[in-house]
Amino acid sequence: TNPARDDSSKGDATSGGERLALWVALAGLLAFLAIQAFTVTGRFLDPDEGEHLTVVAAQQAGQVLYRDLFEHHGPLYYALLGAVVDADGDPEDTIARGRWLSFGLWLLTLGLVGRWAGGRSGTSRRRYLAAALAGLLLASDAYTVSSLLEIRPEALLLPLLFGSLLLMLRAFEHDSRVRMVGAGLLMGLALVTGPRTLFVGLAVLAIHLMRLALIDPIRRREALIEMALFGGAC
Repeated sequence: TNPARDDSSKGDATSGGERLALWVALAGLLAFLAIQAFTVTGRFLDPDEGEHLTVVAAQQAGQVLYRDLFEHHGPLYYALLGAVVDADGDPEDTIARGRWLSFGLWLLTLGLVGRWAGGRSGTSRRRYLAAALAGLLLASDAYTVSSLLEIRPEALLLPLLFGSLLLMLRAFEHDSRVRMVGAGLLMGLALVTGPRTLFVGLAVLAIHLMRLALIDPIRRREALIEMALFGGAC
């Protein structure tokens, strides 16, 4: 047998398998998204959704958040939700608008997760396959999806977190101060959107400290500057 021909056959088989896996992953992801879109407005109303809509209604009535009423989430999500819904309008339309906003943020989250998982190494098909599989894995998690498609600040929280982490990783790769500032800004917005994000912020701090301990001493000064920029922007 010809060794070159055998290697070529193995390469063709691998390429064909990757292509099939990519199409299967994309089909599964689109199927899950179609089901989720179909059920956006047909789900039961969770009590927390009423709480968040009440905050928007109070703001649209002239009340000031944290002065006239208290809510333990930050104001960014309520500003975004208030721009989409009319609390004095038809209740079904109000709920539908709020949930379609969450669905749009959910698509943004999946896009960021796919971009993160795809990375920049390997062939383009393997990057697409990694992105599709990551999206499929997340979209098939019924517990996560059930809350993210409701009217909740977490719908905005996840894209902020993933966007911050994606920029931070790109900054690590290229020693980019601009990307690090952007990562800090997004992390800061995430911190004021949901108080539990504090734990993610502590984890990110640990990542920065480990990076300082592991990188070449020559690059340590630049890493310290990037860490300071991230913290200052945050």
